[in-house]
This record gives sequence, structure tokens and C-alpha cells, in this order.
Amino acid sequence: MSDDPAHYNPGDYLQTCTDIVQPNECDKNGHLNVQFYVERFISATQQCTFEEKVKPQLALFPTDMLFRFHRELLAGNRTNIRSGVVTAEGSDRRLLHILSEDDGGKVCATALCRPGSASGRIPIVDGPVPDIAAPRNLPSKNYEPADTAALLGNQLALITKQGTVDVDHCGPLKALRTDLMVKAFHDAAMSLWKFVGFEDQWFSSGDYGGIAAEMKLTQFDEIGAGQSYEIVSWVPHMTKNVLHLANQLNEAASGKPVARICAPSMIFDRKTRRPVEFPEAVRNHYDRQFQAFCDLDQ
Repeated sequence: MSDDPAHYNPGDYLQTCTDIVQPNECDKNGHLNVQFYVERFISATQQCTFEEKVKPQLALFPTDMLFRFHRELLAGNRTNIRSGVVTAEGSDRRLLHILSEDDGGKVCATALCRPGSASGRIPIVDGPVPDIAAPRNLPSKNYEPADTAALLGNQLALITKQGTVDVDHCGPLKALRTDLMVKAFHDAAMSLWKFVGFEDQWFSSGDYGGIAAEMKLTQFDEIGAGQSYEIVSWVPHMTKNVLHLANQLNEAASGKPVARICAPSMIFDRKTRRPVEFPEAVRNHYDRQFQAFCDLDQ
């Protein structure tokens, strides 16, 4: 097999969703929030997996999704998703969504999914995963549930959120929507930055913003309306300018793992649009406090 990068040809894929970015979908920086990227990709997945012969529950959520983010979207931007089936590793087929600005414009984000079933109308693309959608700093295989009780017991993690699933946050079968799981994970980010030693003064000292170029979500099960949950968060890796933010949502009563996500994240200078190197004191603090992660596959 050739080592040359695989390229994306829009003509090989089927248009599945179009939309316009709304102002209420944007964060304080005016960019489309990660939750709404996921909402669009979930909608596209449902378009690709629904057939009369397929049981509806098979189309509710993909068990694994790997996202790549390439360009920011602003309010008023028109978006277009094209979808197709590609070969990930060996004969392992994945559903791939390419989100572009307008039809055939610049690629803004991608989602590589392992759905329960795929419709026969979705084209099978002759070739491997295009380079723009292939994993870079995250594994291609599904996550396994983490032993969050052990992480908490060793003070390597913290509980960042607890709550009860509201019926208004559920899909057709009264299970918590995947995009709202991602929102809950995203809300835990600042707690994790502080957990590893970043101080509010450092963030306010410059015109800084956070960004994740990649994200991976594995969903193990569903959690329904009325059930309580907790999110356990930890930071398994850190370099001079990348922090891996990891989270797992568990059903509170049983401890059953529902979903796990990780997003390698950076801080960037809004003026220069370049990544900012983390303070040496923070990196040293991480090395001392979280050395145990060197011996764990988390």
C-alpha cells in the first residue's frame, strides 16, 4: 500500500446535511461551539444510518467518533456535510463526514465514525481515510472504560460535574444526546486547566483562548431521563504547549461508564493566532503531581 497521503475529493461523497451557523451557537470568541459541530455530525450520521429495515435504536449514536477541527466557523457561515464510507485500518470500514463552508468550500472539520449500521445509498469511497480526517495525536481504536475510581483514589482526577439527565436533553428514546455529553465535557475544561496548576492571572495576563484541533469520543452505553451521572476528569499527557483533557461520564448509582472523551488542547494568542508555550512552573508542577501517568495507559 502506498505511503502517499490520501486526498479528499468532494465528488466521491454524498451531501447529507446543510445548515447556517446561528449566533446563539457561537462561543464568546464568536466561533461555532464544539457542541454544535457534534450536533451537525450526529444529524449527518442519522441521515446515513436510517433505513426502514434498520431498527431505529441502531441509528441513535455511533459508538466511536474522532473529530478533526481545521477552520473556525462564524455566525452566518453556511455549512455543508458530505459523507461516505472509507477504509480505516485493514478492512475496518468507517463512516466519514466532511464539514465544509458552503458546498465544496474549505474543509472546516471532519468526523470519522463507527456507526451501528450504514445505509446502502451512502457511497463507498475507493481508498483509505483522507489525510485531513486521519487521527494525529489520538488512537484510532475505541477507548476502553477508565478505572475512574482508582484515578480519584490516587488524586489523579477530579469530579467536574454531577447532575440528573433532563427529559428535554434526550433524543427519541429518552437517552442523553451525544452533543450534550460533549457540551458537559467541554464545560469541564477550565477546571482541568486549574487542576494542573494554571492560574487565573496567567490567562488574564494575555489575550488568550483555548482551542482543540482534535477530539475523540467513545460511547459505551446510554443514560436515560431521570438518571443521575457524574463526570470524572483527568489530564493524562502534557507537553510544552499541549494539554490532553480527558473525561468520562458515569451513571452515578451503579458507576457504569457511559462515554469517554479526550481532546488535546492548546492555548493560543488571539492577536498572533499562534500557540502559547505553557509556563515552566506549571510543567514542573504537572511532572511532580502527575508522574503516575507515565506508568498508566489512560
